[in-house]
Amino acid sequence: RAKVERGESLGKGHQEDGLPGAVHGSLGLLYAATATQEEIKNVWFYPGILQLEGFVEVFLQYGPPLCSISLAGAAGQVDEEVLSLMTIAGDSLQTLDLEECGLDGSQHDVIMDTLKQLRGLRNLDLGGNKLDSAAALNLMRALCENRVDLDMVRLDKNPFGNTEVLKNEIAACLAARGESVVAGGDLVLHLGDNMVRWCAAPTTSSLAQRLRDDGADVTQASSLKEMNRAIAQREKVWANYENNDPAAKSSGGRDWLRRMRENNARLNRHPLLKFYRKQMTWMANYKDQEKAAAQLPSASKAPLAAGAGGG
Repeated sequence: RAKVERGESLGKGHQEDGLPGAVHGSLGLLYAATATQEEIKNVWFYPGILQLEGFVEVFLQYGPPLCSISLAGAAGQVDEEVLSLMTIAGDSLQTLDLEECGLDGSQHDVIMDTLKQLRGLRNLDLGGNKLDSAAALNLMRALCENRVDLDMVRLDKNPFGNTEVLKNEIAACLAARGESVVAGGDLVLHLGDNMVRWCAAPTTSSLAQRLRDDGADVTQASSLKEMNRAIAQREKVWANYENNDPAAKSSGGRDWLRRMRENNARLNRHPLLKFYRKQMTWMANYKDQEKAAAQLPSASKAPLAAGAGGG
């Protein structure tokens, strides 16, 4: 800032020989210092600023930790290079606003590369772009497969066409992603059917973190109790969809419903779930025996049968 005020050289930077000093990068550094001093947390880069070579890169590199970045309205300016620069913001970034940036399916790979590196990201706005149904579905599948866990993804005002079929397919992706989650978080202790302690957010070196970061290379675990409950809950949701949603009457809706119910039935027949239900029945009967025995006079009490449910 002092150099600018004194009119001194700002240095060569990105400029070629014979050209003036690196004004854009130096202004980015000036704004970064000002934002740090004023503890700025949220930034919108308007379209014109994205054309200044070096400005965004220097600002993100030397500026304060940001909670949100908006590039909204920058159609034609947000390319692979600009999206890649967003990763400089690091883990502090929670919201990335890419509304009306002219994004389409051809930029799928660079969008995913950017999102995978922004580990702290929770909200993604892709509204008002050029994503068709296939591009949106591919993006959601990639988010689930790569375990990029976001709280909110905005997709409205894109040219989807039939949104009912798209919503069903996205719901199937999210359901498949949820099957690898242990009781909503990391299973850290299991002492019985009703003695589970879990953490909603993965901690360092925990199973949930390894599942998210390493994917299929880590042995996955599931709660049989939660799985058994989820089977019944899904049937209720699908029954409500079938009876109340007009989309269920379409060929796509009927086909989706059939596939979901076939998968649910196949899971319901799994030997582990059958064993779990048998064990729960045995435990309930055993507790009834204990309760009945406790009500008998002391002299007439007989020992409970052992191993009644061992199969």
